[in-house]
Amino acid sequence: MREEPQAEPLALLGAARAVLAAALAEDGTGPVVVLTGTHEQARRWVERLTYFLPPVEEGNAPRVHLFAEPDALPYERIAWTDRTRQQRLTALAAIQTQTPPWPVIVAPLRAALQKTLPARELRLALRPLSVGSFLRLEELTIRWVQIGYSPAQVVEEPGTFARRGGIIDIWPPNLPYPVRIDLFGDEVETLRIFDPATQRTVRRVERIEIGPGSEALAKYGPRVLARLAGKQATDAGEPPTFEETLLNDPHLLLAVREELQREVDHLAQAESFRGVEWYLPYMYAQPASLLDHMPSGGTLLLDDGGELRTLLEETETQVQRLHEELRRAGELPADFASSFFTGQEFLARLEAARPLILGYGDLSGAAQNADTPIARAFAPGPRYGGKTRQIVRDVGKFIDARDKVVLVSRQAARLQAELEEADIPVHLQSELDRTPGPGATLLQGIVDEGFVLRETEDGARVLLLTDAELFGWQKTATRKQRRTQST
Repeated sequence: MREEPQAEPLALLGAARAVLAAALAEDGTGPVVVLTGTHEQARRWVERLTYFLPPVEEGNAPRVHLFAEPDALPYERIAWTDRTRQQRLTALAAIQTQTPPWPVIVAPLRAALQKTLPARELRLALRPLSVGSFLRLEELTIRWVQIGYSPAQVVEEPGTFARRGGIIDIWPPNLPYPVRIDLFGDEVETLRIFDPATQRTVRRVERIEIGPGSEALAKYGPRVLARLAGKQATDAGEPPTFEETLLNDPHLLLAVREELQREVDHLAQAESFRGVEWYLPYMYAQPASLLDHMPSGGTLLLDDGGELRTLLEETETQVQRLHEELRRAGELPADFASSFFTGQEFLARLEAARPLILGYGDLSGAAQNADTPIARAFAPGPRYGGKTRQIVRDVGKFIDARDKVVLVSRQAARLQAELEEADIPVHLQSELDRTPGPGATLLQGIVDEGFVLRETEDGARVLLLTDAELFGWQKTATRKQRRTQST
């Protein structure tokens, strides 16, 4: 199946899709990208996958990454949060992985639609730094500014760096914590991960990889102005002034014009600033999408092709309406480009990536045959509605039949007591990174739905039962709040 990706949907039970994605990450030939519809769906995917793909032991590095959607729709002048920057750049760095264990990157549609830096630019910006290596500090700090970092007194947020004599603190957004670089002359003496809240060392490391501070590389600021002025983008000569660019729109509100003028000054000086991602449509000659970062050995999974197609059309309509509203309100220059790829451009990229469609609808929006071999292998789990005696009796029967039973519940302690009282062996685990053994495997946690794998290689069934099946509970969906627009 890996060598010849399916054009037809697999019609796989929703609860079982994360199992397939995890299996492909374990046995595949490259990173796995899961494309789903919304932020909430992507968050649930990450939660499910984390049970099957725990962090790598060395450095406790996660294998599952959320490629976050931007905090603003195209044309909105809303700066991205540090968290959004960090999640996106961490995922982009992870997809460059060349050797197993392979990561899984989960992206909602809007995240994948966003134009970003090309893969080549990211690879050029990613630089290793090791204990014992030598560096030229002045050149290095200049380069950090050019790739999106901002100098600060104290490093407390991603994308910043600070220097105090022979100690340099930097927080690469592709890392979960900042790093303190201790120099002895020009030699890196130590590298220490530290807590930005307390500034205390968490642990020492021998090597780190410093990625860009933003998807919008500040060194290309003058080229942005050239493109906004309709000129050839080069680094030669003086960059165009505000008056020469399409930003000089007399219909704009005064507050917007003044803010744009300040940003033009930063772009002309190749300096990063809060909200620089608004200029991503003009930052690169050929902006990339997440799909363009996928290596040749990677696998693209679509949660459901039909749902994605519908959401893509709805998003395009929403973006067009927003464009008209902002133009009428005097908050958007005429002819300013969208930061999202068009539906047609994105669908072309999807088809070129030859995805596996896990759900029931294809990319044309049509529902396909649900009777596929892999779909028949999975079934919904039995429902108990909180009847614990029935749960215990059935778990005992499943084990007697040599089935493998996994229970994931917020009531793990209660279930453990009930099962042990019935002399049913219980194995406590923190994740499902290996095949369940005989008896009942119990995990404390939340998974929104379980399944039954009808038959495995040894002839046994695997039952993954969650609070939804055991007690009729389902996790409440949380909405990602939109931030207030600023001008």
